This record gives sequence, structure tokens and C-alpha cells, in this order.
Amino acid sequence: MSTKPTAPPIQSPVNLGLPGKRYVVVNTGDLPTKTAQAWAAIYVENEPPSIFRNDAGILRINTGQTGWDQLDSKSARHEFARLADWAKPARDGLKPSDPQAIVVDDLLETVNPPLPYLKKVTSIPVITSDGRLVSEFGYDHTSQIYRIRTAELSKLNLGEKSRFKDSKEAAQFILTECLSDFPFESEQDKAHALALMLHDFTRNLFVGPSPFVLLDKPIPGSGASLLASVLCYPSLGRQVSMKIFSNSEEEVRKQITTHLMSGGGPYLYDNLPDEKYVDSDSLATVLTTTSWSDRALGTNTATRLQNLGPWIGTGNNPDFSPQLKRRVLRVRLVPENDEPYLRTGFRHEDLLLWVRENRTDLVDACIKIVMEWIEEGRPEWKGKPLGSFEDYSKVMGGILQQAGINSFMANMDYQKDTTNSDTELVRELLSIWWQEKKNANVRASEIVDLADINNLEIQDKWFDIKDRAKATNAGKYLKRLLDRPCTISTHDGPINVRIVVGGNKGTYRLKEV
Repeated sequence: MSTKPTAPPIQSPVNLGLPGKRYVVVNTGDLPTKTAQAWAAIYVENEPPSIFRNDAGILRINTGQTGWDQLDSKSARHEFARLADWAKPARDGLKPSDPQAIVVDDLLETVNPPLPYLKKVTSIPVITSDGRLVSEFGYDHTSQIYRIRTAELSKLNLGEKSRFKDSKEAAQFILTECLSDFPFESEQDKAHALALMLHDFTRNLFVGPSPFVLLDKPIPGSGASLLASVLCYPSLGRQVSMKIFSNSEEEVRKQITTHLMSGGGPYLYDNLPDEKYVDSDSLATVLTTTSWSDRALGTNTATRLQNLGPWIGTGNNPDFSPQLKRRVLRVRLVPENDEPYLRTGFRHEDLLLWVRENRTDLVDACIKIVMEWIEEGRPEWKGKPLGSFEDYSKVMGGILQQAGINSFMANMDYQKDTTNSDTELVRELLSIWWQEKKNANVRASEIVDLADINNLEIQDKWFDIKDRAKATNAGKYLKRLLDRPCTISTHDGPINVRIVVGGNKGTYRLKEV
């Protein structure tokens, strides 16, 4: 009895032949065989690596943007045509052919293709999580970071033979040459500014996210946008792009996904709105995770993207919702007069030009500051970390402390203001509520009336011109407060209460706990 012949199993690209540029024969054979031939060719020829993969897709390096491009059918055809000899059968053997579209599409659909994983693209030497300084250009398999070559950072021993004798001298160089002309309100603001400059140099040293860095000031022209560009330039090698914060939650989500799909890095919201709270669930989420999950733009495919930050904003006294404000690290600028843009007599008249021309020394200084902390055994920071950013706080605080800067996160009252204010508004409402209603079932409309009669500030939480809309908004607000414990004062002394669902439909009541 004859048996139907079976195709040989697809082998690992490692075992598909000797090194050298490989043939992919189109117009013959089945699709899996042709795709396997293509991957074998790509695997062999992709050394040193130029094509990579991660959760964004199959990628190539974009040196101009210090990031990557996700390959689509056209860009993949361009790259794969140069990594293999595509051919088709002829009477006298094989003759050259263009890549077959169906094969290119199949390559792009491959799960876990035989390509190196790309975590980040940078132009600065890489400091790995175990404290190694990798100065070579190209791909580092251990850190999974690709370093592009730039003319000003061409010295391979950058950071290994520093011009600075220690981290204190390096820190003072940055503070004096780059930051001395900015009107920082306090030493803490200087420390937080320096922390932003060091962010990308330290990114492999801490796990978890980093906070939103706010460069704020009371009036326009105080230098916040320039400061953001100066602080990002050493690690980025170009001016950071400035984006407008959108009041549309959908637009903010798309902005975040688009940015991370192209490689991430510093993201700057310039001139945050100051007429109302800056609020966004998407921004709050990306600030407390290193893994951002969203639907790939233009598709129904979910993708998971690595988020390394930093996220930055400038503005004139912007304020944040409670969920965002506790995630903010503030850098406050306070000019001495009401026309700061007319100032003269700067240390460097064109500071950004000076930063570009002296980028090598600035990168050297940043590396010296970070590497000395590592070489000294990573001394423990003595400060109190910011909640949700504990590892970032400890690592950055320790690095700055080693460099003689002890004002990092010294006074974090800014983060407490909104939270405390919100707590006080709720406490005031619950105190009046208990005094007049005790634990009776009440509707949201009754709470609206209660707040109105007693002129409580919490009314702003549900304000609307229409009374019915006020009640609807108040009901939504009360739902967010369900089971939140609160200590209130009564005639019999302080008690703890919380809002619970009432016994009647659409009602709420206070429960003593």
C-alpha cells in the first residue's frame, strides 16, 4: 500500500545551510517552504543585526529619529530584497526575481521570528542593569539596546576616561554651565531638573515607571520649554519634539500608542492647559506601568508596548486631577520680574547651541555621575520615595546623593495639595451629611441641595447649568467615593464613616465603621 509523501518539517534557520547570502526561490513550492527559505536567508545575513523584533512588530533602525520604523509590506520588501537573493526557476537554472508579495506578507505575520529583540534605540553609551558601561556602537545583546553612531559621540571610550575627577565635579559642571541661568525656586527644583537629564542614562538601573516631570512657572517666557530641550538633548541628541495636550481621552491614548510604537523616549507636552484640571486616564495609566497595552492603530489587533519614559510637561501654573498630581515630579521656575523674556547677560547667550556643541562633555558628565554611584556599591538613598515610583526614587536619589546633591524629593507638598484638598472637600460634605441625615437613605439630588444650601466647595465636582445634570454628575461622583473611609467631627467626637449604597434604588447612605 502506498502512502502519501509528506513534506519534510520546517527546520530552524540555524540548520538550513552554510553562512552566506541565501536564495529564496519564488514561483515554486508551497508558502511555508518559501517563508522558511526567506527566514533562513534573513537570519544568516542579518549580522550585525539591522532588522529586529519586539511587540511593536518587525523593525528597522531609524537613525534620524533615534528610534525604529515598524516594517509594513513596502518597507519589508525593501529590506528583505537586500537580505536574500530572490530568484525564480528558468530553463538554465535560476534568474533574479523580485520578492513575492505573498511571501513578504507571510514573513510579517510570523510569530516570534528569528530576529534579535529590540528594547530601545539610543545614541549614548548604555549602562546596563548589572552596571556595565557599553560604549560600542550597534546592538548589545545583553541589554537589547541598539546604539547609533553620531559624529560628536564617536569616542569609544566615552565615560571610561572621563574629564571629570568625580561625580561632584561632573554635577557642578552641569549645574553651572547648563542650569545656572534658569530661575529655579529652590535647590530641590535644580535636583529634579538634573534627575531628568540623567533619566535615560539610569533607565536600566531601576525597574518600574518614572514620574511625570512638570516644568512649571507662573508666567510665559520663564524658560520652561528651553529647559526641557536642554535637559533632553544630551541623551536624545536632538531637540525633543513638543506636543499639545488634548482634552480628548481618545486622542491622548492614540498619542501615547503612536509614540511607543515608534520607539518611545522623551515625550513633551508643551504649554499644558491652565484653565482647568489636566486629567487623563490614559496618561495616568502609562505613568504607572512599563507595559502599555492598546489596539494597534488602524487594526483590531491588541499590542503590548514597552514604556520607558520619561513623560514631561510645561505650563503656566497648570493643575492636575488627584490621580495625576500624585504622579508628578515638579521643577518650579519663578522669575524675578514680569517680563522674564527680556532678560540679558546669560552665561551662554544661545544655550541650546552651547549644549549641541558640548554634548560630548555633558554625556561624559552624566555617565560619570551614574557610574560613580555604581562603583561605590550603589549607596542607599536616605530620602522618602514617591509612591508608585519607589525604585526610581531610590536609584535616582542615591545617584544624586553620591554627587553631593541632597535636595532630591526633599519637600513633596506639591503632590499632597490636591489630594489633601480633595479629602477636605469630602470630609466637609460628609460632616454636614451626617449632621443632617445621619444614616438615612438619600438621593444624589438631595446631596446637591445639601451642598448648595451650605455653600460647599465640593459643588464644583458636579457643576452644570441644568439641575438634572447636576444630580446625574453628583451620582457619578458619589459612586467613585463608595466605601472610601473618612474621619469626620461630630458633637460626640470624631467618627469614621463611609458612603455605601442605600436601601432604596438610586440612594446612598453613610455607614459608621
